[in-house]
Amino acid sequence: MYTRAAKAGSVLLLAAYLSLAAFGNLTDYDSNFDFVAHVMSMDTTFEGNRGMWRAVESPVLHHVSFVSIIAAQAAASLLCWVGGVRLAFRLDSAEDFHRAKGAAIAGVGLSLLIWFGAFLVIANEWFMMWQSSEWNAKPTAFNLTLLTLLVLVFLASPDDRGDS
Repeated sequence: MYTRAAKAGSVLLLAAYLSLAAFGNLTDYDSNFDFVAHVMSMDTTFEGNRGMWRAVESPVLHHVSFVSIIAAQAAASLLCWVGGVRLAFRLDSAEDFHRAKGAAIAGVGLSLLIWFGAFLVIANEWFMMWQSSEWNAKPTAFNLTLLTLLVLVFLASPDDRGDS
């Protein structure tokens, strides 16, 4: 039961983080939007790099991308809150706990898509965020990808042990 409680707690902590991330992006839209705009514009990457054809300079697409990030964070947060609470109410039975994992796994999976997909694959590699000394979130995105993946692996591990 303690292992199941730790799994539910991990999902709820991720929900809290995602909630704060979405909240911060909404309440400080402009400065966080600037990050997305600079990364997509590639205006602080190495001078003369041959990948500049990838740059997106449309403010409309910058806003669409940033709003999509916020929406994904909010959706992942909601799924993790719902999933974590469902798990917390099913700690006594490994079978019931396992059946309640759906929303939690969906939320953690969506979180993985945000940090690994949007930030590491798209921002870091496609838009060469790693080249920027000012607008580089690679270390944070990498850490969040690893933490999210660890929560996912921990959550998905079997619950049929007689842990107490």
